[in-house]
Amino acid sequence: NAEQVLDERIKFITGDLTVADVDAIVCPSLPELDVLYTGVAGAIMRKGGDAIFVEARAIGERAKRQNPDSEFPVPPHSAHITNGGNLPRAKHVIHSVAVNFTEEGLSCDPETVFKSAWNVLEVADANKLKSVAFPALGVGLYQVPLEKSLGAIAQAADRYLREHTQTA
Repeated sequence: NAEQVLDERIKFITGDLTVADVDAIVCPSLPELDVLYTGVAGAIMRKGGDAIFVEARAIGERAKRQNPDSEFPVPPHSAHITNGGNLPRAKHVIHSVAVNFTEEGLSCDPETVFKSAWNVLEVADANKLKSVAFPALGVGLYQVPLEKSLGAIAQAADRYLREHTQTA
């Protein structure tokens, strides 16, 4: 694993997200909060088990019942916390709907990544979590350049921590 420290609270680490020693890991999610069986979400599913996604799907189903006419009842950029299933260290997974809904379909860009990362941090803070590990959001399916995704996540974390000084 390689590590680059941006400041004492923001680090870039390469390696297996599913074994990160953090309170929560972030899972890129489909708008209905169902699992993607490939990429980071697939790795989380294989390591953490279906219990994580049973809980996530239930959140998605509730949103569908509350917004039955909406094509995308789970809001874009939203974040939703579930259990960590069988993950070895993280006790929670925060599912990030890091997409925009357009007439052409779903898309992602660095601004979307920033908004999504911000919402993940709000959920983590509201649940008194001290550490969160993010994958590079939007780089797979939506082809956001890696450096732009990581930059947007780092900017969100830096700004969030500066604006929420009580946050550990």
